[in-house]
Amino acid sequence: MRHRVLPLVLALSAVFWSAGGAVAAASNTDSNPALVGRSTLPVISAAFSAAQVPVSASVTASFTIKNPDPSNTRTAVGVAVYFSLVVTPSAPRALCGGILTTSGNSVYLLGATIVPSGTCQVTGIGIPTSQPGVIGLQSAVVKSDVADGNSTSASIQVYQGPELTAAFAPASIEAGSTSILTITIRNPAINAFTVSGIWMGAKLPAGITVATGTADASPCGGTLTTSAPDLIRVDNWTIPQNGTCHVSVTVSSGPIGTYKAAAGLDGGGQSLPSVASATLTVMAPAPAVTVATSATPVPKPSATPVPKLPATPVPSPSATPVPSPSPSAAMSIQASGSIAPSDPLPASPSSSAAVGAIASPSAAPSVAAISTGDSPNTALLLLAGAVIGAAIVLAVGGLIAVLWLRRRRIAGPGEAAPEL
Repeated sequence: MRHRVLPLVLALSAVFWSAGGAVAAASNTDSNPALVGRSTLPVISAAFSAAQVPVSASVTASFTIKNPDPSNTRTAVGVAVYFSLVVTPSAPRALCGGILTTSGNSVYLLGATIVPSGTCQVTGIGIPTSQPGVIGLQSAVVKSDVADGNSTSASIQVYQGPELTAAFAPASIEAGSTSILTITIRNPAINAFTVSGIWMGAKLPAGITVATGTADASPCGGTLTTSAPDLIRVDNWTIPQNGTCHVSVTVSSGPIGTYKAAAGLDGGGQSLPSVASATLTVMAPAPAVTVATSATPVPKPSATPVPKLPATPVPSPSATPVPSPSPSAAMSIQASGSIAPSDPLPASPSSSAAVGAIASPSAAPSVAAISTGDSPNTALLLLAGAVIGAAIVLAVGGLIAVLWLRRRRIAGPGEAAPEL
C-alpha cells in the first residue's frame, strides 16, 4: 500500500512546491515593516542522538525546521532527507502535521504547517549500527509557501569496541610483596578515527589491595580514580586512531593463593564487549638465610719432613778366580816342541781316554756356578773367563794329542810308542 501511495505523494508535493515557489516569487516580503530585510524563510537543522557510538548501539536521527517569522505562519512546508545507508524508522513522527514517509535511505516530510517563531521536529528515525564506519545525513533545501530555505547535513561515527588487556608484573610474588597491574586499551585499525568518551573499570579480588597508581596524561588523557581496597577507574579516555593507552596500579598482596583481577569498558554510556583479566600468584616467603659474621681461621697445613732413605751400600763384585787347567805332572812341554825323556807317554793308544779327559771342557768352571747376585759386568767378566779357560784347555789337549801322534810315527812299526 505504501509503495502505491508514495508516488502519488511525491507527485502532489512537486506540484505543491512548484505552486509555493510561484507564490514566493510573486511576493517574498512580509507585511510587517519591522521585518523588511530580515530573512523569514524556514531553516532546517539535523542531528544524531550521539556523535559517536559503538557497534550495535541504539541510535536515532532527527531534523528540525524552524519558522523565524514572528508574525506569519508558514504553510506547505516540506523537505527530503537522505542517509548514507538504509534507515529503519522505529516510530518517526512529525510534530507539525503534514505527511511523513520513508523509502529506502530517504525520509520525506510534505505539507507541514509551522506557526510564527515555531518549529517542526521530525524524530524517531532509527539508524542501523551493525558495522563500524561513518553514517552521514544530507537534506535537500526546505520548501515553504514563501520560498526555498536552506539545506543541512550531519554525521555519526560507529566504532568497533577497543581491545583490552591486563597483566601483573611480576605475575608471582611472595606474601607481603607488591606487584604492578597494567591495563592496556587499543583502538583497532578498523576504526578510521579517534575514539573518545571511553570509561574503564577494574575490580581486584579480596586478598590484594590498591596501593598507588598512574595514568597516561598524554595522548589519552583520562582521570584515574582508585578506591581502596579494590576499585580502579579511568574516565573519559580519548584513544587516537590505531593508538594505545594504559593505566598502571601498584597492588599489595595478602595471604598465599591465586588471585584474578577483571576489567571492562564502557563507551557512550553502553557496556562494550571487551573484557580482560590478569592472574597474580602469591607464594610463601623464602626461608631466611643466616650468615655467620665471625671469621673462622683456616688452619695452615703443617710441613711434614720427607724421610731420608738409608744409604744401601752397593756390594763390590767378588773376584772369582778362573781355575787354570792342571797339566799332567808327568809331562813337561818345552818351547822347541821336544818332549823330555823323563815325561812318560801312555802305554798304548787306548790312553786317548785320558786325552779326552784333558780336552773336556768340563774342567772349566761351570757358568751356572756364577752367582746371579753379581752385577751384570761381573757376570760378563766371569763368562768371558770361563770361555777363555775352556779354549786354553782345548788348545793344550789338542797340542798334546798332536805330539803324541807324531812321536808314534817316529818310533816306527813294531816299536812301542813313547809315553808322554
